[in-house]
Amino acid sequence: MKEVLFLDHHAQILGGGQLSLLGLMGHLESCTPRCLCPGGGGLEMALRREGIAFEQMDFPPLRLGGVGQIWRGLRQLRRRAKGAALLHVNSSRAMFYAGLGCRWAGVPVLWHVRIADAEENWDRFLGGAARLIVVNSQAARHRFAGSGLEDKVRVVYNGEDIERYARADGAAVRRELGGTPLIGMVGRLSPEKDHETFLQAAARVADSWPQARFVLVGEDPEPGQPRRRALEELAGQLGLGDRVVFTGARQDIPALMAALDLLVHCAHREAFGRVLVEAMAAARPVVATAVGGIPEVVRECGLLVPEGDAAEVARAIETLLADAERARQLGLAGQRRVREHFSIEAHVAQIEALYDEIWLENGS
Repeated sequence: MKEVLFLDHHAQILGGGQLSLLGLMGHLESCTPRCLCPGGGGLEMALRREGIAFEQMDFPPLRLGGVGQIWRGLRQLRRRAKGAALLHVNSSRAMFYAGLGCRWAGVPVLWHVRIADAEENWDRFLGGAARLIVVNSQAARHRFAGSGLEDKVRVVYNGEDIERYARADGAAVRRELGGTPLIGMVGRLSPEKDHETFLQAAARVADSWPQARFVLVGEDPEPGQPRRRALEELAGQLGLGDRVVFTGARQDIPALMAALDLLVHCAHREAFGRVLVEAMAAARPVVATAVGGIPEVVRECGLLVPEGDAAEVARAIETLLADAERARQLGLAGQRRVREHFSIEAHVAQIEALYDEIWLENGS
């Protein structure tokens, strides 16, 4: 069975990009995965837990003072790529090393792009070294418009183990968190997720729904958690008090999704929005900003709102809270949609078909 070597320069699981990578590696059927990434972080722990072959490798930052380190990294990757039939690269910095190091080794490279923001000349340079470029939405495909690389780009939506969410029991989490209804936002506490708008919308909803509780699930990636502290302070200023729960990182996301009455996603930018698929798989209705790839994911199965508009977010939340049957039907429609378009099985089949396309072209 052919071996595919996966590369990511992150040590931690920062979000959907690393989770989607893990899902793919864990479900491959026609080839064997091996992963190179920095050690000592959450990504290594997850790889070991899933029984995926792992080797520690650092990808030094690309700066003029680090030319020696970069050169050693390129030589190391060239050695480690021997025997691999293909490199599947999950980050831009790792793509730099793959593009140079494995061109020497004669190993074809697939670059998996999960961010819609273009980097212009950098994209052209990295994309030129890839046999194919996989993007996770049509919105992300636009990143390469006018780059001359359009023929290399393929859209493959992220996949999820749908039934893990559809079967989840949220009763224990609901008792833990309290509140009826329970309204949540799930994702790391990063500025682009715009938790401020969620909290401002929550303050508008709170008066009409005195038993409601608002949950922010996710960790602050910055040392010392300055953003979490700022958001907690904002919640206090808005008069929400103990109506808001900050859970930090959770390992029981399927059960948590099942516990929510609805999910809110206020991101300023989002190439895909994996958390939306998770909520929809659990038959939860969603309220989300109409940015990036979010409309592609949600379609008619949720309520889309303008970016940064707390009044519209609050109005959409109250619309669903006041009409339980509409909320239920949206949740069921979302579950049908993710089963049809976002299953891990469909994702893996499409990725493996691209591997075959590269190998056929490569004569291997």
